[in-house]
Amino acid sequence: MILGSSLVGAPVSTTQVAASSVIGVGVGRRRWHHVRWAIVRQMGLAWMITIPGTVVLGGGAVELWRWLA
Repeated sequence: MILGSSLVGAPVSTTQVAASSVIGVGVGRRRWHHVRWAIVRQMGLAWMITIPGTVVLGGGAVELWRWLA
């Protein structure tokens, strides 16, 4: 997670790093059945929704600021 984010210059939170590390340990040690894939899908979906959502909210806040100023 950290390496991939560093390569593209994207910020990551400690929560994302910790969660992906736990998944990586389970997969890396070939313990696929120990990983709760339903939770992994929910986390991935949450990340995919949260990042664009914050971009939209941030853009809206900037437009509101410009309108008020």
